[in-house]
Amino acid sequence: MNRRRNKRTVLKISVLIKSLDPRLFFAEPGATLDVSPCGCQVRAPRPFVNGTWIGLQLKTENRLIAARVVRSIPAGSDTWRIGLELFRPEQAWG
Repeated sequence: MNRRRNKRTVLKISVLIKSLDPRLFFAEPGATLDVSPCGCQVRAPRPFVNGTWIGLQLKTENRLIAARVVRSIPAGSDTWRIGLELFRPEQAWG
């Protein structure tokens, strides 16, 4: 059974992963691995708690994409694959 609403597209974009929660502070480097109209998967140096609201600062543009963490999966030494659901899908990948 495929739970995905949309097809994924491989797209690697350098991003800065920022907290959108004023009680938390983090700014971590990362990169998208694949994207869809409703979400994406990013590579990050640490896991994030499910439900955490983050912003992806695209390094190629001066804009922030808001997303909610839906999963964090270990992907090797000091690397995690973070599944994100976008807050506004229409603002996503161009």
